[in-house]
Amino acid sequence: MKYLMLLILFSGQLFASCKQPVTESANQVQAAEPAVVTAPDQGNPVLKNINVAEARKLMAENKDLVILDVRTPGEVSQGIIKGAVVIDIKDPAFLEKVNKLDKSKPTLVYCKVGGRSARAADAMSQQGFKTLYNLNGGYDAWKK
Repeated sequence: MKYLMLLILFSGQLFASCKQPVTESANQVQAAEPAVVTAPDQGNPVLKNINVAEARKLMAENKDLVILDVRTPGEVSQGIIKGAVVIDIKDPAFLEKVNKLDKSKPTLVYCKVGGRSARAADAMSQQGFKTLYNLNGGYDAWKK
């Protein structure tokens, strides 16, 4: 009986120690280093979140860069990053259309503020795209 009680107590401590305390504010989380997701088989970066300055530098230095706007037509009508290909993430044929892009070329994905583009880039990485960049803050940050 003593062993059973010790086992239960130890198990409870083990689970409690695995729980991470939530102490970061929303501002601290946003200020964290950009996330990089790596391909499990190659260890190469697949997805990196970048800011506007990094995106502008990437565009200036990489002529093969594909710029993908995943916003709705209404949002696109308010402006677009020059040279962007527009494929609405809400389009039921989104993945079908995205799969027609060159998966070997680096691709910068953006939306209005960065959430949908992160989801789109994640889906694209699972479709075999080699190098993806998500624009943090999206088109709203780009305009500023």
